Order: sequence, then C-alpha cells, then structure tokens
Amino acid sequence: MSALHRRRFGAWLAGLAALAALPTWAQDYPSRPLRLLVGYAAGGPVDINARLLATALQKELGQPIVVDNRPGVGGSLAHDANAKAAPDGHILLFAASPTQTITPHLAKQGFDPLKDFTPIAAPTVGYNVLMVRADSPIRSVPDLVTYAKANPGKAAFGSAGMGASNHLAGELLANRTGTQMLHVPYKGNAPAMVGLLGGETFFQFAGTSDASELVRSGKVRALAVTSPERLRLFPDTPTMPEAGFPDFNVSVWYSLQGPPKLPAAFVNRLRAAVQAALRDPAYLKALADGGFEVANWGPEEMTARINTEHKQWGDLIKTLKLN
Repeated sequence: MSALHRRRFGAWLAGLAALAALPTWAQDYPSRPLRLLVGYAAGGPVDINARLLATALQKELGQPIVVDNRPGVGGSLAHDANAKAAPDGHILLFAASPTQTITPHLAKQGFDPLKDFTPIAAPTVGYNVLMVRADSPIRSVPDLVTYAKANPGKAAFGSAGMGASNHLAGELLANRTGTQMLHVPYKGNAPAMVGLLGGETFFQFAGTSDASELVRSGKVRALAVTSPERLRLFPDTPTMPEAGFPDFNVSVWYSLQGPPKLPAAFVNRLRAAVQAALRDPAYLKALADGGFEVANWGPEEMTARINTEHKQWGDLIKTLKLN
C-alpha cells in the first residue's frame, strides 16, 4: 500500500471512529434540510464551490442542502447571519477566507471573525496566477519587477476590488520588492480581466480557474503561481518561491463553518461527512475541473490559518494605510 493510500485509509478509519463515538441524539442529526449560507452571488467561485460541496454532502447526510446566497460587503452579510444563528447545526456557512482575514481590517462588521464561528472543515483551497498579456515583453516575475522599478507607478494591476485577495497579492508584491505599482480596482474579477486584455492594466493576479481559460486560449502568459507547489492546471508555471520570491503564499481557502457554540458532536458528524465526500470520485473530478485544490483541513488547522492570515493581512493593510 502506497503512502498516499495509507493516509487516505487512515482518514477513512478516523471518520468512522468519529461517527461511531457520537451520542445517540447526535446520530439523528441532521433531522431536517440544512441551509448553507454563501456570501457571494451565484455563479462565482465561492458559490460554485459551495454547490459542489452541498451536492456531495447531501449523499452523506441524507438531507437536502439549500444554498442561500447573501452577497454583499465582501461576504460579511452571510457571516453575520451565521454568527447569529441557533447552534442546532441546520444553518451553516460556506466561507471564503478573505471575509475573516482581510475584510475585517477594511470595514466595520457586526461579528468577531476570530470568535463568532465554529470551524468544521476546509475541503478546498484556491491560488492565484500572476499573468500578463500574451503580447507583453514581460516573461518572468523578475522582468516585471525590473520594469516596475524603472517605471514607478506604471505597472498597473487590476483586482476584483479593494480588499480582494488579488488586490492584496499585488500590494504584497509591491511591498516585498520596494516598487511603486498602481492598483486599479474593478467590480469583480471578470471586468478586471477585460481591463487586462484591453490594455488598461499591465498585469494581474487571478484565480486558477479564471486564468486557465485565458492561458489555454493564448491570450495571457502565466508568470508564476502563488501556491507552495506547482499546480495541476499549470505544471510548467513556476511558483513564486521558484521565481525568486520566498514566502509568497497567497491563497483563498474555502471552508464549512457553523454558528458559535456548535456542539462538538455536530462538528464531528459534519467533519466526517466532508472527509467521506472527499473520497467521492465525482466530487473530486468536479473540483479539479473547477480549478480547486483539495485541502481537507480540520478545525485546528483552520483556526491556526485564520489567526495567522488575519495578522498577516492586517499588518500589510496597516503598513500601506489602506484602512
């Protein structure tokens, strides 16, 4: 048995043990349809990821899961509703990490991003791709930095808006390289990419699923990915550390969370269901087709990441005086 198969078998056994250890009343959970809150509009990467998970979990939990889109304020409306929900396990949140790690530093919120949630599982993670137009003379990240140093303020980059992960990725690159880069915020990733292709901006960080289509069509050139290892969709594209920029790991991870004080028995039941879903070939294929990488993090790692990234982005936002 390979090391990979041993790890998967061990995770399967752990899931079964967690389920068997539940008290009788928790084994009847869920007893009715669940509502999954999503803080973004239908059709975007967060919504797509949430619906893939909902479909997979329905098989495991034996109850319908209704995706409830509540877009607005960088995902905060859905987070606020979840933070105020009863901890009976039937209202849950599908979250993108920036709402808890970036947005709190830029806008007032009615919840504490570090305390008002119960982490359950983070099934997937997405990374950014640093790209330029195909006709650009820039062929590497060092080329881009050299250009930015020689042309202060002219290396414009687009983003999905102030505080978006690809905005902070661009600011982080400028900060780490001591260059002046110009941020151009758009009302979403799609118009930002239109701006790049139309010459309004010089480069952009974009999610892997969005970037892959443009790279395949030959419209853009991928310079690097912000993941710690090379990605399946971009096997020939170096990571930022490989390009000469260590500790440049920018990710958006997607997680299932509950209201405050969600009983541990419900957390264990849901965590086991997510682990079972991640052994479903249909779910794994759908994730791969969507450009999502499997994370399979539990509550402890989620908590550690929220705390670490909350501080990382807070420090950067404070340094750049963005708030």
